[in-house]
Amino acid sequence: MKIEQLKLKNFRCFENITIEFSPHFNIIIGNNASGKTALLRGGSVAIS
Repeated sequence: MKIEQLKLKNFRCFENITIEFSPHFNIIIGNNASGKTALLRGGSVAIS
């Protein structure tokens, strides 16, 4: 399965965000409490 795009609406710290992923390689970086884990959990919720 390939995830090409993730849309989160009113999920944890995100009001409305769309993230498009590269087909090859993606890195998620950011400061503490910037939403990295929320992004991964949102993806997990979306595919389960």
